[in-house]
Amino acid sequence: MTFVKLDENNIKQLKNFTLNEFKCKCGKCNSNKQPYSFQLAQLLQDIRTHFGKPMIITSPRRCPDWNKKVGGVAKSKHTYYNGELGTVATDFYVKGVSYKNLAAYIKTIAKKYNITLEQFSDYNDLDGIDAGVKLVIPSFND
Repeated sequence: MTFVKLDENNIKQLKNFTLNEFKCKCGKCNSNKQPYSFQLAQLLQDIRTHFGKPMIITSPRRCPDWNKKVGGVAKSKHTYYNGELGTVATDFYVKGVSYKNLAAYIKTIAKKYNITLEQFSDYNDLDGIDAGVKLVIPSFND
């Protein structure tokens, strides 16, 4: 799978999201210059469509300064992809859906998105085999 940048054209394919939802939360940088994975955005849309409930993206892109401030690892996938600026990680939750139910659904679509899922007590890690997608799903709803 090749990294495809989310942009003002392909965002139109996602019925529930805008580019602003994928901006860095620092409020200072222009993180739209930092590529965000369109494939990851498609996965989020698939999840959002399945549950039919609002999805809250709590940590999308992170500029290097914001990543450091929030305690992210030096080469966080919120900030870097293959050593370059580029986002292949997002933290989110779906209102009214437990992380266990979220994980159960993600397991059913894992092959479609070429991801593997490991469950932990308070979040799930999803790693893309080719694209390096890492997605953290916090258990806000359990």
